[in-house]
Amino acid sequence: MDRLSELPESVLLHILSFLTTRDVVKTAVVSKRWPHLWTIIQELDFSDDFVQYQDFVDFVNRTLLSRGTSRIKRFGIHLFLNDSSRKDYDGWILYAAKNNVEELFLDFDSDCCEWLPPKCVYCNSSPKTLRLWSCWLRSDMQISWNSLTKLTLRFSVLWDKIIHKIMVGAPKLEFLELDWWGL
Repeated sequence: MDRLSELPESVLLHILSFLTTRDVVKTAVVSKRWPHLWTIIQELDFSDDFVQYQDFVDFVNRTLLSRGTSRIKRFGIHLFLNDSSRKDYDGWILYAAKNNVEELFLDFDSDCCEWLPPKCVYCNSSPKTLRLWSCWLRSDMQISWNSLTKLTLRFSVLWDKIIHKIMVGAPKLEFLELDWWGL
């Protein structure tokens, strides 16, 4: 047995938390002990660094299906928005919400379409940290972020009504960062 595999599971998971999700999944071939270790990692960070966009979408879908309902501490998606995959994005975000994610990072870049977060983003008491990039927050949605202490909105469109809803709906908010937002 290799020395790395002799480490306690908690130490191995901590080491894996420093890798990209794509690299963590690749560790399944490292040792007989590791094939399913990646499925309980609590930090998932997906970036679209794939050659083919559909390969990225398929990878995220397969990864989330393989994990089942394992707890997630941090969930991040960083990609160039493709309007044809909107149902996939919404499904990934719903998956994170159902698994009580504490840190949610949704960094979308787009020149084709606006991104409106799904309903589960507005009424989710799990996240303590929320970062939204390039989104349009809907003014007709009620906001309920009871555990949220840190909110970052970048390249997003906001109105006074939405800012008011954030202040009311996030009673524990300690840090608010607005960067390059429009009205």
